Amino acid sequence: MITDQDKTKEQLIAELNELRQKANSVRLEESSSGFFESELNRLNRALKLLVAANHVILSSSTERDLLQSICSKSIEAGGCKMAWVGFAVQDENKTVRPVAQAGYEDGYLSSIFITWSDTERGQGPAGTAIRTGMTFISTNIATDPRFTPWRTEAGRRGYGSVISLPLIAQNSILGALTLYAEEPDSFDEHGVSLLTELADSMAFGIVSLRARAAREKVEKALQESEERYRSLVMTAGDAIYTIDQQGKIISWNRGAEAIYGYSAGEVIGRGFLLLIPEQYRGEHLKILQGAMSAGILKNRSFRNEYG
Repeated sequence: MITDQDKTKEQLIAELNELRQKANSVRLEESSSGFFESELNRLNRALKLLVAANHVILSSSTERDLLQSICSKSIEAGGCKMAWVGFAVQDENKTVRPVAQAGYEDGYLSSIFITWSDTERGQGPAGTAIRTGMTFISTNIATDPRFTPWRTEAGRRGYGSVISLPLIAQNSILGALTLYAEEPDSFDEHGVSLLTELADSMAFGIVSLRARAAREKVEKALQESEERYRSLVMTAGDAIYTIDQQGKIISWNRGAEAIYGYSAGEVIGRGFLLLIPEQYRGEHLKILQGAMSAGILKNRSFRNEYG
């Protein structure tokens, strides 16, 4: 049996080096395992946030609800420390106006001036994303020279890394979604891809809700206009009524009731010729048919010349 005493110095050194290599290999495997686990956790958070955000986009009824809910989901599902949305203002200072935020903000947005101009103060996350239309990532806020103007305030709130994604729709940059994480290096390549998809969907949602709001505004104005018109017609002293293309009466105002002696219930749905003296009916019918054929009259109100 060979003991340590029988081994040469060279043999002992060789065995020691082999043991060191095995120990390094074990540590490397443990480190790699931890790294991949961390990567997987980040990816899962980004995926959960994307799923939650898509649900928000489909279910939100107003732009304000959409923006606030996305920020909240970024904290709850995405694991971010703070999230906010800023819109690009087309003013002299090219201001970035915060419109929604969630998480640990603690006055951060009001303590800093945010602009998308090409100045020192415009080199931050949101300003750069809006100005360039490209995603801004700072993997370590504590050491990133671009973050110098905001580092002190960010450090007080424990922000370690940040990503800002431009909100682009119809070739226009609306603003940016900015997410802060507590740890450095929190936004990897795969997660960024998912977050970019989120920002694109969010921008589409904003434009869709704005189009819906504009359409509803027009519809409301039209409805109010029709109600005002109907009110004027119904209260007018002149006899005013409406007929359809078949010549049937479909509306009948108070003036018509007073002049003709018929209530609305008695005439609506009946042919308008009952209002015309028999000797003039043929002429009126001929004129009306010609106007209808030419497209001049289409359910149009008019005053009865014999009223």
